[in-house]
Amino acid sequence: MAKTIGQKMLASGPTVGFVVLASALTGLIGEAIIKVIETTFLHRVPHAQIEDLFGHLELVALALALVGILILVAGIADNRRSIGSLTEANDLNATRAGIVGAVQGLCLPFRGFSRSGATISVAMLLGVSKARAEMFSFALAVVLTPVVVAREVMRVVHAEHATGTATFASAAFPSVLGAFFAFLAGLIALKWLSRWLEGGRWYLFGIYCLIVAMVIGYLHHLGY
Repeated sequence: MAKTIGQKMLASGPTVGFVVLASALTGLIGEAIIKVIETTFLHRVPHAQIEDLFGHLELVALALALVGILILVAGIADNRRSIGSLTEANDLNATRAGIVGAVQGLCLPFRGFSRSGATISVAMLLGVSKARAEMFSFALAVVLTPVVVAREVMRVVHAEHATGTATFASAAFPSVLGAFFAFLAGLIALKWLSRWLEGGRWYLFGIYCLIVAMVIGYLHHLGY
């Protein structure tokens, strides 16, 4: 899958500047939202971090529902778009790249708001071709993933160091191992999503997210 997307990137001739611009906006917006949440909604929680929200199933269900609707709308709009109106693969510009990067920043603080689903869907709604949208989303993931992994490792190490319960190696190893398996799972998911996207069935991913959102919402209702 990575090789296939890599070939698409070469064929489409992605502009490094667009990736840098989008990634910069992702960092600025994502970190700003994280800081606002931590200093307002979580200000009464000792040593509060954005990760404290991940245990709230109602928020996860809401995020899944919102991204599910976004993906569903993008999929339906793409299917309704006539072949003659499709633009070429170089239809990505600085404005569209910036918007996609900003949306990716909105995904960072909220577990359940699919990064790939949101970025690909927004790009498609902005008129970017499916192949180009997929390529650009993957390129952003390549840049973002090491940063996110490093941030998570430092967070865990800092927390363990503060309590004096572990060394750097023992604290960092679980995070690195978890990130590795998450990366593998991500590649498998990308292959699956790529088939739906290229086959004109992107809306199915939106339906899937909505179903999972309802299941998680029901589990929250049961008290989990």
